[in-house]
Amino acid sequence: VRGVGVPGASAGQATARLSGEWREAQDGVVQALQLECLGTLRHMVGRLDARKLILAPGLFWAAIAMLHAPGRRLYEAAIFLFSDILRTIDIADTCTQNVLFRHCPQGWTPAYNGVKPLILRGLGHRRTHHVCARLLQRTINLRGGMLLDPTPHYTIVCLVAQLPLLLAVCLSRGFGCYNVCVCLRLASWLL
Repeated sequence: VRGVGVPGASAGQATARLSGEWREAQDGVVQALQLECLGTLRHMVGRLDARKLILAPGLFWAAIAMLHAPGRRLYEAAIFLFSDILRTIDIADTCTQNVLFRHCPQGWTPAYNGVKPLILRGLGHRRTHHVCARLLQRTINLRGGMLLDPTPHYTIVCLVAQLPLLLAVCLSRGFGCYNVCVCLRLASWLL
């Protein structure tokens, strides 16, 4: 990745560049290298406990930057990395949020609008649907501001995104059409 290893470049600058650089890789060798990097980061995150992982907030932001990857395989690897990070750190903790906010990189390309749109993107793919649904469920009541989504409609969007899953569960458990309609009506009252 160009510019990431430049001496004197801050981790924030490197992370911001990743959001644009991952878009440009068309070569199969480069994509294989990117997948290997993501796998290595997942291995690192899996070995760190929460106290040590929070000392490396750049991993959190790098995972978010990599969620901009255009290819399905790169996005899939990035969403699993991000899920591993959120499983390790307590994103609801105010101290954790403050550390992450202080290390937020500037100059995102494209502009950073919270992680929710990046998670929603994975709901449409068979291999990432379940991890993205779990991430939305875990973050639905969190007040993370810019970390999650700066818009005031975050909770509503998360609930609406879960409706297909609710329908699938209802149908798989043998509910008739009437019962599914009742479930959907109940869900609409929540909104």
